[in-house]
Amino acid sequence: MRFRYSRGWLFLVMALCMRKMERLMFKWVDEAVIYGIRNVDAKHEEFMNDVKELRKSMMEHFEFLKTRHEKMEEEAMGIKMEEEAMRIKMNEEMIESYNMIWFY
Repeated sequence: MRFRYSRGWLFLVMALCMRKMERLMFKWVDEAVIYGIRNVDAKHEEFMNDVKELRKSMMEHFEFLKTRHEKMEEEAMGIKMEEEAMRIKMNEEMIESYNMIWFY
């Protein structure tokens, strides 16, 4: 003898099975979302560390450039002072040579 299920009974069994599968699926989705969030947090932390290292190296480079610029300005100022001293000395020598020509 063949056992026959009514339609209502089959739908009820299918609905219960689907509900159980949905719970499992939601559990897997929740776990996947949590896993994804943890991965994003780890990547974000790594990115922030990279940014901090880049900022530190850039600040060190700017400090180096600043000291280099200051040294170059000091050297340029020294050269200008030497140039002015040479100009004054040349003017004095020219005046002496003119005086020597006129007074001899």
